[in-house]
Amino acid sequence: MIKMIAILLFIICIIVVLFRHSYADTLVLKNGKRIKGVVTYESSDRCVIDIYLGGGIVTETHKKIDVKEVIRDADENSAIFEQHRNAVKALRLEEERRRKQEKDALVETKSDIRRKLLELYKKSKRDMEKAKIRQEKLNREWKETIDTVRERQKAAEEKAEKERLEEERKKKEQEAEDKAYEFAPVTTYITQESQHTNPVKHYRSDFINTGNWTKKHVMITVSFYDWQGKLLARKVVYTVPESVEPGEKGKFEVSLDATIRASDYKISAFWVY
Repeated sequence: MIKMIAILLFIICIIVVLFRHSYADTLVLKNGKRIKGVVTYESSDRCVIDIYLGGGIVTETHKKIDVKEVIRDADENSAIFEQHRNAVKALRLEEERRRKQEKDALVETKSDIRRKLLELYKKSKRDMEKAKIRQEKLNREWKETIDTVRERQKAAEEKAEKERLEEERKKKEQEAEDKAYEFAPVTTYITQESQHTNPVKHYRSDFINTGNWTKKHVMITVSFYDWQGKLLARKVVYTVPESVEPGEKGKFEVSLDATIRASDYKISAFWVY
């Protein structure tokens, strides 16, 4: 095979030398372009031509639809060009034979490939069985973990619910306790230290703890308003005693310049538990 290829290459080299002076064929394209060389292959869909360029042969392939005409010249070198065509054809046949050998070699290895694939299949099957066993074990462990987590979560939710209910109970008790007070009727009296000072009006009452908790540091705020509802003055005092036990009273008293004509007043209380 190597000897045959060498002979073919020698023939092609001779043709290359002759290509410097003459061409056997002319390829006329539909766009008007004319290409001179040796047409080595022609079929219904393509045309192959060898062209001499710069001391070598360049092969071009054109679609048959783009080819208008193939002109084959008859001169003293026609036999040589025919030999060139035959040499190229022989090379192509050799290439096809080589590819066929490679294909046959590939077919021969099919049995080896099948055997290896079968071995891989069996190995993968064993691995899958082992993986299945491991997965089942993991699933059991995961289920046990999930059950444990759910139990803890349930216990935490029950505890949180109890705490929430207890908090709501305390909040309601505190809200009720915040309203569990009242004031005794207010008594007033006026004093004046001398004729040169303004008279002072005193407001006296009791803070009564009607709840169940001790109210500490009870602070009383008395706001005075005129007939239009405008704030005139605000007085802040602590009860006596400052901490009032359930059911007990805390006295308080505020004083206001009598010249300030207050039409109304409001009493509010603030304390801590």
